[in-house]
Amino acid sequence: MKIFVGTANWGKPYGINHVKVPREEIDRILTVADAHDCGIETAYDYNCMDALEGLGDQFKVVFKGDDEAHFHEAKETIGRIIRMKHHPPYGKWKHRSVYNPEDLAWWAICEFPYNIVDQRFSKRLGEHGYNIARSVFIQGLAFQMPDFHGIPFYHLCWNFVRNNPNIDGIVVGVDSATQLEDILNIPQYEIDYSKIGQDGWIKKY
Repeated sequence: MKIFVGTANWGKPYGINHVKVPREEIDRILTVADAHDCGIETAYDYNCMDALEGLGDQFKVVFKGDDEAHFHEAKETIGRIIRMKHHPPYGKWKHRSVYNPEDLAWWAICEFPYNIVDQRFSKRLGEHGYNIARSVFIQGLAFQMPDFHGIPFYHLCWNFVRNNPNIDGIVVGVDSATQLEDILNIPQYEIDYSKIGQDGWIKKY
């Protein structure tokens, strides 16, 4: 499974904490991302092209946008990228950022919100090639939730998506390199989410 580091908070405040990541911290995040073979997810509207200028070829970059000029500018700035239409009209596009489950099956690569709370796309997963989940931590809300049966709630959120065989990639937004390192080292759990609250529904290994 490919992990993509989201950049929505690199150029402007974003998320539940309304944080804009400082440039020095972005460099540290990229170092951790490189060490763990993470990709990058970005968009022109994130206002962070300067932070991505000269990004190494080792990073697979997903770029979301509609404007042709923005796409070409991003390609010149970043280099080789995977293009995704952000809010496109209906039509035959290979890559798409979608918000409705009925749109999921038509595209070679889809990015969509999916987490332990928002499971609208669950029944349509597996109908096409490559699924990228975002909002895994409910835009940061999961980090503020209390532990559940002694396990950090954001661990459960991560495992819910990470253990789904029909999810091929995850976009994760972070405020620091330390937070990214922590997320990438979350232990795996054997979880039957259909039995939440019952004895034996979760095991750590």
